[in-house]
Amino acid sequence: MRSDDSISLLARVAMILVMGLVLTMHLSRFQPPIGEKYLYLMEPGGFDFSFPYHGARNLLQGISPYENEDQYYPPTYYLLSLPLALIFGDNFNGAASAMFYLNLIFFAALAAVTSRVLKEALGRTRDLFPQYTFFLITFSLSFSGYFCLERGQWDAFFSLCCWGAVLASLKRRPAIALGLAMIPALAKGYTALLVIGLALIHWREWRRVLIGALLPILTLLLPVVKYLPIAFERTLLHIGRMDYDWSNTGFANLSRSLVGDNWHDLRHALCLLAFFAVAATFFVAYRAMHDPRGTASSRALWLSAFASAAVGTVTGFNSLSYCFNLLFFFPGLLIWVIAAPIAARELRLSPTMAKALGVAWIPVVACCFKYCLLSHPEVPLAAFGMAGGLAFFAGFATRKVVIGVTLPAGIPERRIQIADRRQSFGRALAFRVLPDA
Repeated sequence: MRSDDSISLLARVAMILVMGLVLTMHLSRFQPPIGEKYLYLMEPGGFDFSFPYHGARNLLQGISPYENEDQYYPPTYYLLSLPLALIFGDNFNGAASAMFYLNLIFFAALAAVTSRVLKEALGRTRDLFPQYTFFLITFSLSFSGYFCLERGQWDAFFSLCCWGAVLASLKRRPAIALGLAMIPALAKGYTALLVIGLALIHWREWRRVLIGALLPILTLLLPVVKYLPIAFERTLLHIGRMDYDWSNTGFANLSRSLVGDNWHDLRHALCLLAFFAVAATFFVAYRAMHDPRGTASSRALWLSAFASAAVGTVTGFNSLSYCFNLLFFFPGLLIWVIAAPIAARELRLSPTMAKALGVAWIPVVACCFKYCLLSHPEVPLAAFGMAGGLAFFAGFATRKVVIGVTLPAGIPERRIQIADRRQSFGRALAFRVLPDA
């Protein structure tokens, strides 16, 4: 089916805008006389990687990773760095360099997975190499990617697990989907809502769901279960903090930057909006995944919307979320932007409303990839863009419910059977009554 060329043009404009923002902001960091303008560099490179690496070193030595009072991550997070700790030992700089190249591999794989989900959303049968290139450059050279590379964060790997789970779910492989989604959930918690949603979507295959969920628990959680009490205590102390900076993409920081000291009510409203987006997109995604007459495009669109809403809600709810956490949110957002013509048909929009949808996405992606204004560095534009994306997903899912969502498999057939029985009963009753008349 051919899409409206004007809507496709708006999708291309949004992609060019994202690429332009990524490249110009990346290169403008080196413009004299200021030099680095955005990222607060910490010596040595890979500063954030030092936490899981030294935690893994402690585990190898049989001591608690929380001997250092600055350690607050879940103990499962430290297990991921065990292979690097075994290989490099005391050579932290060598391990940090290896982590840099691992992240490049993760970005390449994330771009490939996102391209596959986009192919499902567009209903294409051939690979989308131009879109793969777009995703690779956008993910790796955006400031989310730059933070991840410079700080040595694992979020590129976690985002790969998240969207690998979405792709596996679309391919009807619940064990793989749950296994992948559980990894970032156990390590940092960002995919906790996604895990719950995928388990409910595939509940009819509960044995595979259980197997997929148990494997990460046995390998990542069970070996460090004794450290959970102190980890929980440290996490609660850490969540109570908040950095007032453009790189903090939590709803609390966004609310404070917009309304000042009376920010709590706005944060509560944003959290309610986000949780509503999760509930609404899950409802539609569940129906789409169980609709026997549904299309692959519909399933991919709504499952992507639910995934982005689920991880975006946790990211916004956390007071100390940073721009590298947006790597979870970006794939679903960009899939909906590029697949705007398909989404317009899915939502049964008029040509005028379809064009308005394409235009409306542009400021959202501009905020998500601009991150901040140097003239007002206290305003986290990326958090504003994420909140706008969540509002869009909530509105789209609400419209889908209003215009009518196809019932799950089995219900339409059951209604047909009941109708046939009523007609048969009516005919039989008429046959018996009319002769006596």
